[in-house]
Amino acid sequence: MANAYWSKVPPLQANPLNSVVVSARTENTTLHVCGYAVGGPDGQVSRVSVTIDEGQSWQQTQITYQEGRWSWTLWEATVPLPVGKTEHHGRVLSRAEDEQGHVQDSDTDWNLRGVAYSGYGEGRF
Repeated sequence: MANAYWSKVPPLQANPLNSVVVSARTENTTLHVCGYAVGGPDGQVSRVSVTIDEGQSWQQTQITYQEGRWSWTLWEATVPLPVGKTEHHGRVLSRAEDEQGHVQDSDTDWNLRGVAYSGYGEGRF
């Protein structure tokens, strides 16, 4: 039964546009966040943005490393925490955009092979 299914699932030809939050730490009234992104089949990453308010507002990050079409893209940002926020616990999301203007989806479908998940990157602080 499984063999019949595998033949219907196409092989992965290219990774999807994706970003990942690697580190998120607070210092006084700011959040320092960094991560990486990879381009999809339509081109290299042109920018990465982060949000700490569930997508109501996005702040562009600074790309710190990128070499050529197939290179990983390293990024970082310093995000001001809301005024009066005394508790430094929350969630930071990242999303990438490629050279063609495609933006990483907030979520993607699960697949039997368990590969190529590319929903927003997520970190906790």
